[in-house]
Amino acid sequence: MTRATQSVPSLRIAALAKAGTTALYPRNAIIYRQAEAADSVYYLEEGLVKIAVASPQGKYAVIGVLGPDTFFGEACVAGHAVRNATASTLIKSRLVHIRKTALLRLLRSDLSFAQQFTKHVARRAARVEEDVIDLLFNSTERRLARALLLLAALDEDSDSSSVLDRITHQILAEMVGTSRPRISDFLSKFRRQGFISERAPLRVHSSLAKVMLED
Repeated sequence: MTRATQSVPSLRIAALAKAGTTALYPRNAIIYRQAEAADSVYYLEEGLVKIAVASPQGKYAVIGVLGPDTFFGEACVAGHAVRNATASTLIKSRLVHIRKTALLRLLRSDLSFAQQFTKHVARRAARVEEDVIDLLFNSTERRLARALLLLAALDEDSDSSSVLDRITHQILAEMVGTSRPRISDFLSKFRRQGFISERAPLRVHSSLAKVMLED
């Protein structure tokens, strides 16, 4: 493949592979834990990664499910000394691990990579803002609808295992901030309304977006 025909993700992976280390992680593997030293960034080449946080009082929440072509752990570049969340794999995943110092060198030496990384950070910041708004102002039903639509978008981009097939009711409950029985009730309602498919494998229809528009 010539340089002219390579995609941006391919170029990004090539640059990261030179600066970091690529490894396969099995399903349910812990990549890093909350409160550990933050001295590196990860790039998810293939698979699914769950990001979760726990409070000192023992409360637990899933704050994100990441698909391929995603960076995570990048807060260390902004000066965070410890991890503010735990990252683990939902399925077998291929990750590139790159030390903070190596990443900073790459950002200084590779303008194309620096631009792509900056765009990624900007998109993540916008997503966090949307998540906060969702949590503060939307009902549990709307939050679940939004979570399913976002996961369905990941599913469309996946060329391997289905994203939605790997998401349990418990994970949805942790993402939305409610109980598992309530998730089951809402999913049953969405099925009756024709917004999602009947039983497994779960399929989300674009009509689910109507829930976000209801008063």
